Amino acid sequence: MTIQEVEAHKNNQGYNIDYILEKYHFQRNHWTVPSPVPWAETEGDEDDVEEAKKADAWSNNRRTTGIKSDADFYQLQVERYKKVIMINEKPRPDAKAIAVQVYAWLKAQPDGIEISTYDAVNKALGLTWTQYDDIKKRNLCFYGGLILDEQDFYCIHDYLLGKIHMGHKYEADFSSKYEGQNVGLPYNIPFVFKKSS
Repeated sequence: MTIQEVEAHKNNQGYNIDYILEKYHFQRNHWTVPSPVPWAETEGDEDDVEEAKKADAWSNNRRTTGIKSDADFYQLQVERYKKVIMINEKPRPDAKAIAVQVYAWLKAQPDGIEISTYDAVNKALGLTWTQYDDIKKRNLCFYGGLILDEQDFYCIHDYLLGKIHMGHKYEADFSSKYEGQNVGLPYNIPFVFKKSS
């Protein structure tokens, strides 16, 4: 999906991608787009007020923008602004379900692969891009419409190790070259994923 395709959507009435992204963001979160009318009445002339009224009616008319998913929404922002500036509100990701998906991916790899939880998640889910969130001071990893932060990776790491040890068929061997070293966050430390002996 491109910016041009979205701007050409029948419901967008000639508004540019900035307005369309804002409308999608507010719709997606079940919010009302703030009206520009009071500002136009204070600062603008009669034409500005009429334009503001039209924009207000379009912004809150409940018609779709042509953006089909959060993945498209984030990708369009990167295309327009070079980063994501609007993140949709939603509950925390299901770390347990993600760990199960990563475990399945690990089992399909050659025995003895050395990898960290972070890298395994990126390979299993398909990392799209990363970005630092200046507002909440956190690193974000985007996987299409799914966003994970450091807290999510801690949870996924714990669930993944639990899943590996629970089955007794595989093990995560951390005793290689990093044993006893302070090398970073737990989910960034490589381990050897191999069949139990």
